[in-house]
Amino acid sequence: MLKPWQVVPVMLVMLTTMASARPGDRISELRPEMPDLSLEAPATAVSSLSTHIYADTVSYGGTFWAPDSLRWEAIRDSHWSFDSGVGSSINNGTNPNKPVGYHQQMEGWTGLDQTLSPLPYFRRSSTCALSGSYSLWAGVTLDEANALCYATGQGYGNNWDLTVSRDFAYNGTGDIALRFDYAYDAEYNFDFVYARIDTTGDGSAPPIELFGNTGTGSGTAVITLNPGQDMRSTAGIYTILFVVNSDGTYSDEDGLNPTTCGALSIDNVIVGADTSDFEAGANGWAQEQPVTGIGDFSNIALLGDLNAPAVFCPCGLRDSVLIFFDLTDGHPVDQDNLAISPWIDLLSGGDSGRPGKLMSYDVYALMPLVNYVFVQLRARFYPAVCAVTGLIYLTPFRDQNLVFYYGEAPFCNPVTSPRLRDYSAVITSGAEQIQLAFGMLNLCRTEPFGDPCSGITNQTPYFDNISLGVYGSPTRPVVNTTAFDRFQDNFSADGSMNHTSAGRFDQNRIKGASGPSVGSILGDTLNARGDGGNVEVRLVFKVEAGPFVNGAALSGYVARWTSEPTLNASYGGTWYSARMDT
Repeated sequence: MLKPWQVVPVMLVMLTTMASARPGDRISELRPEMPDLSLEAPATAVSSLSTHIYADTVSYGGTFWAPDSLRWEAIRDSHWSFDSGVGSSINNGTNPNKPVGYHQQMEGWTGLDQTLSPLPYFRRSSTCALSGSYSLWAGVTLDEANALCYATGQGYGNNWDLTVSRDFAYNGTGDIALRFDYAYDAEYNFDFVYARIDTTGDGSAPPIELFGNTGTGSGTAVITLNPGQDMRSTAGIYTILFVVNSDGTYSDEDGLNPTTCGALSIDNVIVGADTSDFEAGANGWAQEQPVTGIGDFSNIALLGDLNAPAVFCPCGLRDSVLIFFDLTDGHPVDQDNLAISPWIDLLSGGDSGRPGKLMSYDVYALMPLVNYVFVQLRARFYPAVCAVTGLIYLTPFRDQNLVFYYGEAPFCNPVTSPRLRDYSAVITSGAEQIQLAFGMLNLCRTEPFGDPCSGITNQTPYFDNISLGVYGSPTRPVVNTTAFDRFQDNFSADGSMNHTSAGRFDQNRIKGASGPSVGSILGDTLNARGDGGNVEVRLVFKVEAGPFVNGAALSGYVARWTSEPTLNASYGGTWYSARMDT
């Protein structure tokens, strides 16, 4: 437990003279970020801006069978090299969502296809009915949301891929009229609702999109189904489908995109001469329970059997590596694939309560931004306390609302210089058991970052030598920031290029929307994150007055700041601190 009113300094140098700007990442949620060459370091009461693995770090990785819990678990003071063969097996056809011959287990890691979502939340419901007393509704009620620990209650969740459908018979001649009422509320540009038709009636061909939307809207759709185009050309069965698809963040589940009525309501569906108003029943409409999604392509492969790097780089990868590609299709469109680690038992290892959590890994990636293939890093843990109900629960997989790419050129980290990502603000200090999730996702279809997708994929990323570092003292909280939390530029507040104008600070978290849109602006608040409880966080900064600074105004600010003479003596210049809101 953290002691009350602990103080954590976060250091920042503020220069009011000249500033430079880097190209801004263009989205607030699932933004692509190219990690710094060094660790995006946390700040502690001992070391404010360290960029190395801390001396007290204990690493968990590797795999052993824990007879007390009857499961594969991580080893203290080790890492996952994917070379040992321990906890590994091959899919011999028992998993229909994974290619035969791929690894079913990979040193205890298991694959997860996040497009395979058998959640039962698209059904006939009286909640948020569009007309009458019932509609088809994709959402969870308040009671269901509380049981799931949704941050903002009734609504919809992350990683939903839900479909309701019904078969109809076509006599082989003429157009068919499709009409339905709808209301949707889905995170703009990342979560989507669709109406589709399967003209084969048996799923043997991809469905055709008839209606697709994102954001918020309501109305009545009127669609003519034409034989040979969006209707089969011969007599037989066809299927109408309504679909909801959400990504890994920004929903009622995490509270970042709260709704009242969930993702989608559908009512008064007219198909030819058939009408469904859902008042007396579902009228044949039912949620599909898929056994396959886009596919789980997590696997272990020998580095020598994979495509050689496009250019030479001194990679830290060795022998077997963790991969996520389809032998016949690279990275399929909409692939959202993770590999989940064995459990990391911090309680048994004597490291529960330590606040620092540091993901370490080696990677080779050839993933230009326009390919829209990104790396994702996630974690879940137990126990956590649900803020809504006060009950103990296992969290869903969480992340920093970031996806990662590693530049336009082939990238690999050098030997003994792994990639480091601090998740101390994601995994709470009270976590006793943790699972990591490494993977990738393909956003080519939706192109959320503006540029047209190239449609090109390859075998990368490759992962190796993964571990979770645990560091710090239970009595000292850890605070960290990402590149998106920090100030990015210092342009004139009036929008001009006049160097005598007052400056402003921006950071790259969008306010007013999850992505750039009408009414949204860049945030101007420095964010420091961590699991600190009742902790005071102070911003420590140095000021050098530029030639156009208003001296009287600066003096007024200085009078409100706390002087830091110890830092003046240690680092030179004039240093101050100010308490951050928590």
